[in-house]
Formats: sequence, structure tokens, C-alpha cells
Amino acid sequence: MGAPAPPNSFDYRLGLDELENITRSRTGYSFTELHTDLQDAILSLIATRDLSSRKLDLARWLADLHTHTLALAA
Repeated sequence: MGAPAPPNSFDYRLGLDELENITRSRTGYSFTELHTDLQDAILSLIATRDLSSRKLDLARWLADLHTHTLALAA
């Protein structure tokens, strides 16, 4: 079986934008400015659907991104 299809570039960019919007609205900082513990906490809240977006299913986006990244690393 081949590697899963990558998320399309629109969803990838939209997911990053939504991650940034959620992080800035909750913390006042960019996602990349946060300590890694806080980044992990935000990603965990997205994965459990405790943080969400109206524009995109962020939990699915994160899971697809994780799957695709692992497939590329293999």
C-alpha cells in the first residue's frame, strides 16, 4: 500500500491559519512563540475536539497531517 494522499494545499494552509487564529485568540501569542508544552497542550485539545474551528475539522486535519508526515518519514 502506498503513502496516503497529502492534504491538499488549501486545507493545509487553512489548518495552519486556523491553528494560528485559535492560539492567538486564546493566548495572545503566535503558536510558534509558545513553549513546546503549551503547543502540545493546544494540539491535544484540537485532537480531542475540545478546540475547534468553524472553517475546518481541525481534529481530522491534524490526524491527516500526522499520518502523512509519518508516511513521508518511512
